[in-house]
Amino acid sequence: MIHGPLPSLEPLKTGPAAPAGGLPANLEVDFDASTLLVGLGFSAPQTTLHATFPSVIGFRRLEGAALERFRQTGSDNLGWLWRVSGGGWRDEAGVADGLLQGETPAISEYLILGADEGVNVLCCGTPQVFQPRP
Repeated sequence: MIHGPLPSLEPLKTGPAAPAGGLPANLEVDFDASTLLVGLGFSAPQTTLHATFPSVIGFRRLEGAALERFRQTGSDNLGWLWRVSGGGWRDEAGVADGLLQGETPAISEYLILGADEGVNVLCCGTPQVFQPRP
């Protein structure tokens, strides 16, 4: 059973558009120092996009009940990249701007919804979405 208020999500439009009517079928995550790269594989039509998140404070993969909590907002029908403005990991963990290592810039929370899993990200920047070169 999921407790607490549902997260507040705002659709995020950045970079090339994803294929209409679908969530990524697979997510590949790669973290290097402070940048998170998420590879998004869409199956219909077959398309790959990458999303990068700068100045990452933390990230987690979501599945099961943790992912279902976000799906209950109806977000999986409207897109795959979201800014979490309330009721997410940041609120659960009690993360506040300036608490981590003294003066931390504003921390934002984002969510990538996939067909069977998701990625939740806390970072100090705006994600960028692009098509990788072949």
